[in-house]
Amino acid sequence: MNDYSDIKIGKMIHQMKIHQSDENDGITLFLGAGCSLASSPHDISTYGIVKNIVETQLEDISGMPDTWNELYKTFINIAWNGLGKKDKINLLKPYFNDLKPSEGYLAIKYLIEHGYVQNIITTNFDPLIDKILENIPHRKIVGELTSELGDNPKITFIKAHGDLKYGNLRFSPFELQKLPAELENKIRQLTKGIVIVVGYRGQDIGIMNSLNTSDDHCAFWVSPTKPEIYDGYTNDPIYDWMKKRNSEGNFIYGEYGDFNILFPTLVRKLSALPNETFKTVEIWKNSFLFDTISLSKRISLVFSILLKIEHELLDIYEWKIQAPYFSEASSSLLSILINICQDKILPQNSISKIANGVEALILAFALDIYAQTQGYPIVPIKFIDNIKARYEIYPDAPRLNDDFWDLLKRLFLIEKNAQNYYEIIVTFDINKDFSYVLKKGEFSEIQSLFSMIKIIALFEKTAFSHNKLPSYEYRAKILLENNCKKIEPSARATTITLEDLTQEDDRILRKYLLDMYAPFHSTLGTRQTYFIESIYIVYDVDNKSGQELGLYDELLQKSKEFCCNFFEKINLENFIITDVVNVLHDFLDSINSGFMLLGASGSGKTTLLGYLIKNLQNTSNFVILPFSGREQRLLQRGINVFSNWFSDFEKLEVINKLFLCREQTLVLVYDALNEMPGNFNFLQDNYNGLIKFTEMLSQKEYRNIKIILSLRTDSYLQLRQNEALEPRPGVFYTPLAENRTIFPLYQLPVFSESQTLELLQKETSLNRQILKKLYHEFSSILQTPFYIQLFGQILCSFSDLGEKEFAIFSLKWYDTIFNNIAKDEVIQNELSNVTEAIILVKYQYEGRKVFINDIVRKMHIAKEKLEKDILKLQSSGILAYEKTTGQINFSHESYEQIFLTKYLTQIDNPENFCASIYEKQKSPTILTLSLLDYLRIQKYFNSENYLNILLRFLTRDNYSLTKVLIESILKMQEEQPVEDFWIALFNKIDYRIGLDYHSKFLIAILQEINNLLDEKQQFSIKILDSLNPIIYTTYNINPIIDSDDQAYYEFIYAKYLYVFAYKFENDVFYQAKVHCAKASNLLIASKNSLHDDIDILYAILLRYEGKLNDSVELLKKVLDNQLKHLVPDKTCQTALELGAIYRELTRFDDAMTVYEKIENTCSLSAYWNARLKLNTGIILKNRLQLRISEGNVSFSDYENYKKTEEFFKFVYHYAKTCDDVLLQLEIQAELIELCAIAQYFQINSVSSARNYITEMEKTLKKYPVPLRRIQYYRMLARVQILEKNYEKALNSLREGYQLSIKYNIPYRACDCCRKFAQIILEHNRSDISLLREAQRYIAYAISYYESLNATDRLYFLEAQKLQKNIDELLNCQGPV
Repeated sequence: MNDYSDIKIGKMIHQMKIHQSDENDGITLFLGAGCSLASSPHDISTYGIVKNIVETQLEDISGMPDTWNELYKTFINIAWNGLGKKDKINLLKPYFNDLKPSEGYLAIKYLIEHGYVQNIITTNFDPLIDKILENIPHRKIVGELTSELGDNPKITFIKAHGDLKYGNLRFSPFELQKLPAELENKIRQLTKGIVIVVGYRGQDIGIMNSLNTSDDHCAFWVSPTKPEIYDGYTNDPIYDWMKKRNSEGNFIYGEYGDFNILFPTLVRKLSALPNETFKTVEIWKNSFLFDTISLSKRISLVFSILLKIEHELLDIYEWKIQAPYFSEASSSLLSILINICQDKILPQNSISKIANGVEALILAFALDIYAQTQGYPIVPIKFIDNIKARYEIYPDAPRLNDDFWDLLKRLFLIEKNAQNYYEIIVTFDINKDFSYVLKKGEFSEIQSLFSMIKIIALFEKTAFSHNKLPSYEYRAKILLENNCKKIEPSARATTITLEDLTQEDDRILRKYLLDMYAPFHSTLGTRQTYFIESIYIVYDVDNKSGQELGLYDELLQKSKEFCCNFFEKINLENFIITDVVNVLHDFLDSINSGFMLLGASGSGKTTLLGYLIKNLQNTSNFVILPFSGREQRLLQRGINVFSNWFSDFEKLEVINKLFLCREQTLVLVYDALNEMPGNFNFLQDNYNGLIKFTEMLSQKEYRNIKIILSLRTDSYLQLRQNEALEPRPGVFYTPLAENRTIFPLYQLPVFSESQTLELLQKETSLNRQILKKLYHEFSSILQTPFYIQLFGQILCSFSDLGEKEFAIFSLKWYDTIFNNIAKDEVIQNELSNVTEAIILVKYQYEGRKVFINDIVRKMHIAKEKLEKDILKLQSSGILAYEKTTGQINFSHESYEQIFLTKYLTQIDNPENFCASIYEKQKSPTILTLSLLDYLRIQKYFNSENYLNILLRFLTRDNYSLTKVLIESILKMQEEQPVEDFWIALFNKIDYRIGLDYHSKFLIAILQEINNLLDEKQQFSIKILDSLNPIIYTTYNINPIIDSDDQAYYEFIYAKYLYVFAYKFENDVFYQAKVHCAKASNLLIASKNSLHDDIDILYAILLRYEGKLNDSVELLKKVLDNQLKHLVPDKTCQTALELGAIYRELTRFDDAMTVYEKIENTCSLSAYWNARLKLNTGIILKNRLQLRISEGNVSFSDYENYKKTEEFFKFVYHYAKTCDDVLLQLEIQAELIELCAIAQYFQINSVSSARNYITEMEKTLKKYPVPLRRIQYYRMLARVQILEKNYEKALNSLREGYQLSIKYNIPYRACDCCRKFAQIILEHNRSDISLLREAQRYIAYAISYYESLNATDRLYFLEAQKLQKNIDELLNCQGPV
């Protein structure tokens, strides 16, 4: 990961130049023990010295402490306390006798001699700084003793913890807790300026409390690795101090974190003198960007050549004062632009996003060109072309490719068109020995920074004072300069506050800003706010007239308006309260940001949400903004349907705080997403926008804003198939389904029998017994409120209840609807013609709205007459009609489905109508449902001709239509199977269409079944069984379909058994293997890529059986094949599966070999790269754990520990950045495991482990799946063991074990069993009841491992050893 070290070093050099020879606010170095380690051949670290002294003074070294805390405590008690001042010096002096100043110290000497460093503070006892100061006059302070060495000393040197010559040594906790008042004041005085802390761990309370916390000047904290932010016990004082100094972004680590690399680098950069001396170079010399560029000789050379060429080209032109800056010269304007490039003015740390010299070069030269264009008669793009032409013939100039010049031009373009430039490559050598990839996101940051600097410059004093410049632009510029009150940066924006303006000045400024930048502009009362490129311009207008609503009041008013509009179309009179209401309340109480509600048409989604909103309105805790998709306009996009405020991220943070401080939650409800106007692409764009908005709420942790989205299930599935964004666990509420599957959405369940009967009793006067009998006959259609209510109306219209077929009821619904409106058959026909015309117009054009004039033209009818019919249909609830616009639509999609179904039954060639629609429209959802209903009707009414009707549709040979037809057939066969249906259908296909179509149609069926499996949609295995005769049918002895397609069928059969294994008996995996083997045999002579899919599935099945070695061999073969074709992510997925099995076999080296091969050969996506690093880190961790269990751990393993930590921290930051909840849970657990290992390297990581388990508990609420809950309890036990709270650890393991048994995850139960037994043997050996409990647990684990035939594996051997020790203890009835 990029720690932006180049930019931070550039910043440090810049500060050194500014404060060179500055006696008041000069640079102070603070040096800790880490700086001296390279100056001795021996271990002179604090740990090394303390350990050596304790070993020397202990009579029995077998009693040596294991941890640093215990070691330090022993040192103080037996070696330090009780010694006199000289005794302490004599104890430590031998360790510092042969020290020689390293490169870092010699570099500091240079910096002191040249005025770059004015003060040094150290906690070290050693004489290294004394040696480099031998010939330099300085003032030395040791404790309360001050001495001056040499004449007129300008350097102050403090040895805060004492000195081997003068004493005053501080080592014990009591001595370090508080410094003498005089010394404390002196340190505070010397650290008021720039402070550079190097090689210091920040563990001394007395020192940390003495450091100056003023934010007048920044500080830098330099260390080999960044202090662990979650180790609060150790590092909170460091982060608190850096935050107070406004320097959280100034941690330097990695290569420059080395004392002996950092200071020689500073000397090289500060001592380098540029060759060019013309004026522009001189202006840049004192800039932070120039210092960053200077870190690379090649980039520095490019910059100097570019400036020289620019200087030569401009020499022929004359400067002219002009808008917008009215600057007298380019040099003065450029100086101002350069000075703006600092964190005090720009958003905090935004300049630090310029990560290296290349990016600094781009920004710097763009600013330079921009300054020249503000007075010289040059056009930026043309000027860049002229510079490029000169540069390409410049002698010995490094070569710049076209991308460099193109991106320079892009900074001056109004339209960014980021989608056309995904990455920029700058190459500085024809042999490409130096190149840099600038990604789209990184370049957009440079663009934003460039724009911000230009805008802020408008508020700086650049205008030439001259009263003969009467333009309104000049007046506006003077207004900005003279009324700029303050410029305040925040984390993501800079706020420029102006003095109060008169109405006239406001008018001028408004015109000026709107003309120049067209910014986002808002008025709240008298407050005017403009937002341009992360800059807020804020001022009040002296306006005594009307006050506008504040933001919170505006949202309250919107809530009333939205709720009123929403309830106009909802009837809650017959609402049946279900468990779904409780699920929604659980979501509102959770930390999740979104709730995705799915349901079939008419399932009651809107009514349910209406009930919830009414319920929430009775409390003071919620403010609700409900919106319906049918109300959306084409010009509205995504979240903006609620308010434009929600697309302003800064304002969104304010909204969250407004509700947070009132202890309220703002609930945005977007109902019926699928009913929004426009085509499918419009729906998908809006859907994706809402998903992204919800993810942003979660990532920013805006807990007081929540969003509920509802849409039809079939619409959601179509969005999924078209690669729309998926709701992610943790972001969206994730309920646990009855079948224990986990999805971050909620599928509205069908009505139960009792709920259906309750609703029917409200709709009819029939008694419960009759209704119950009817329910059992028609339960397949009585699943949603809409159909139940319609069924009730039909029942009321029947005199004879003998009609039972679905198709009769389907048509009866249509008749019932019209009978409800009018009894006259002529009127019913008129109304039917109107609905038919609406259907035809609506489906003639994709996504087109229907208006009354369309119907007038279609029916050739008078508008007045038509409007009467429409109003009748509206009053009956069938149509929605807006009289002012003339727009017409069905009030509910279920009505549209019924009328469309009826239309299909009335026309002669429905197959032609459907084919024409599917050719024009991407996903006509309602037509798909209507086609299903049409086929059902034909199946029941016209069974003899049913197969011929299907053939008519198939002969259209339309891919989308055929796909929908297959879906419908499969659904009907699932509802009510027809014996030998497939045989009869394919016989007709073979006879009427031909054998060629036989195979094509069959493969389409198998592909659709495979899609159902991928979507985990349940269906009966009888579907697959009924296809078997078709798969293996022959013609003249030869099979009609080839062996590849037969293999595909067998693979799908095996996949079904694996996916829905819980439906079958225990031998289901064996049966799945049989079908996999059959598929493989059919593919023997083929090179079909299906081989790999079959083998991966077979390997997974082997793993479930415990045949890990066989699984390994198969996955190795698949992986080798995939590596030849190099499909990176799929290859990585296979490799991780293989590596995981190697890990189970404790073949750690083999796992690592696989991972390294993938890393070296595949270009992975960010996600799979993180997954690979995680698994690699786990193997390194396992190796360490193995060495610990064998008692072989030593400090030589520390390097592997740090490497593991590096991998895990990378994954941790990736998971946090991407808000990947599952990955967060996994890496939090691994980091806790690593904290346990850290103890063996004398690293106190208990507080870090506690922080991680607290974080894990919080994350688990977003994704409470069983496996992760078990993992949480196992990790909680780990932390409690580190805290020496063994009783709680045992309870946590009991919880984990019980969950593992409940959800049938035995291998995790065994993990809990082994750990439980270990704790008992190590800490409770005398407790007989606990020993017997451990005996039961370990017996379970051994039984499981034996069932896997895994008696040679490490875990089994470990369990056997534990069992043996427990048995021995119990046989003795006491401790051994």
